[in-house]
Amino acid sequence: MICAVRAGFADMASAMNRELKLFFFVVAAKIVLLAAVLLVFGESRLIWSDSATYIAIGRNIFEGHGFSTTDTDRVIFTPNSIRTPLYPFIVGLFETYIPHGLVVVSFLQAVAAGFIALLVYKLGLLFFSPKWALLTALAVSFEPLISSIHILILPETFLVLFLLIFIFFFLRYFTEQYAKNLYISAVALALAVYVKPVALYLFFVPCIFLLFQKRGVVKMFLFLVILFVLLAPWMARNKAVVGTFDMTTDDTGNLCGWEMVGILAAKYRIDSSDFTTLYALPEYATAKSKCTSTVFALTMFLTEYPSHFLKTSILSAAALLTNDGYSGAFFKKPPDQQTKIHHNYLTPAVFTNTDWRAKISAAAGELTVVELAVVIAGKVFWTFIAIMSVFGAMRLVFIEKSSLAVFLLLVVLYFITVTVTSTGFGVGARLRYPIDPLLLLFAVYRLRNIQSLRAYGGYSQKT
Repeated sequence: MICAVRAGFADMASAMNRELKLFFFVVAAKIVLLAAVLLVFGESRLIWSDSATYIAIGRNIFEGHGFSTTDTDRVIFTPNSIRTPLYPFIVGLFETYIPHGLVVVSFLQAVAAGFIALLVYKLGLLFFSPKWALLTALAVSFEPLISSIHILILPETFLVLFLLIFIFFFLRYFTEQYAKNLYISAVALALAVYVKPVALYLFFVPCIFLLFQKRGVVKMFLFLVILFVLLAPWMARNKAVVGTFDMTTDDTGNLCGWEMVGILAAKYRIDSSDFTTLYALPEYATAKSKCTSTVFALTMFLTEYPSHFLKTSILSAAALLTNDGYSGAFFKKPPDQQTKIHHNYLTPAVFTNTDWRAKISAAAGELTVVELAVVIAGKVFWTFIAIMSVFGAMRLVFIEKSSLAVFLLLVVLYFITVTVTSTGFGVGARLRYPIDPLLLLFAVYRLRNIQSLRAYGGYSQKT
């Protein structure tokens, strides 16, 4: 008996030691990467894509202008109801009061990356051995684009951290039935929404699961009460400022902008990045006038453009799952050298163009041989991960009958659906990042299964 207890404590100590090593290794590696970027490129390299918007809003908060955007002359300040406040607040706090505050934010994101790796490792242990869980955590930590996102002034690192906390504690509640885990998951989901509103409607997924449990309605009610009590202050702020209780007013803007443009591009075989031509179409003005809400927009897409909406969604989903993101993040050229948009011309979105061969050739021609090889390798990698993740998810759900895998799959499908239907051909690898850990988890599970089949001559034990 005593020997068994000692062995149990030894196993626990070994597991904790392994997790601590993983955490500190990832954090240390991210700090080294951050230091290298600062030494070679300078602090300005931390700013990319939407960074300037978050920095500007953060400054306005602490300069007394509220949560607002401003014109270039900083004369007119307009309340912002598109973004949610947590990340701009963090950026503004450090950027305003601490020298080199953006570097501090990047450092905090490096620490967050360590926690992300730890959570992915713990999720992996639910499905396979520590060795495979470690492989998944390292892949999530050091894929090139993900590594760059970890140190750039972008909200995705904190978004993914809170999403994984939400997922981890909800799955713990589902398996252990401790109420505190449910409460923590609700708080984490609220924080994820405060970082980026793309997570807003994710509450439907846990609610579906809670309904099938004993006293499920009560549990679902408690989860929703915690979530919306935490979200209520920002909803009240938006009501006072712009007249709506919505967490963000960007839903309709995306649907009637990016998505509508993509549908018309698919219908008329026009370059989806040629906004001047697309906006000039009389049909765009007519469609825009009908885009008064998310429901009306989706109804219009399904009734007036069913085939083109389907085509746009399929190509967009393919682009989302296979896009490497390297050409835009690492090999972006100055405006006078970059005449083609790699984001659209080197993804499946290019096939809406009648001259798609010329578009691909032109975009590829702007890259050096080495750059093109890196981009192709990235696309091959993520295409492979997408395929393996499909087979891994199918096996876990339909053969292993794993309820936990069903939950993860619904989270993945939620983000794919929301991203594809709201962004059209504007999807990119950065928008896939919230589900990259889960895609890699499913893919690694399938690879582990294939390895087991080979090791046991075609026989694979269940997890």
